[in-house]
Amino acid sequence: MRIPQILDGDRDEAALISDVVIADPLGLAAERERALAAHVDSDENDWAASLADPKRLGRSVPSSMPPRKPTQTSRS
Repeated sequence: MRIPQILDGDRDEAALISDVVIADPLGLAAERERALAAHVDSDENDWAASLADPKRLGRSVPSSMPPRKPTQTSRS
């Protein structure tokens, strides 16, 4: 069932919204769940991948900030 088929008829707006959102006749929730699951399954742990690949590991730097020099504090 697609949108034009849902909009046909003498139903009130609240019932229409309820059917589209709650009953989900278009199957949008299932489609979204499948897309999200595929995205999560294809995600890669960047740190693990870098540690496993010597070429990527060679491009890594320990920090983007230079080390801080210790400052002397005067104590009275």
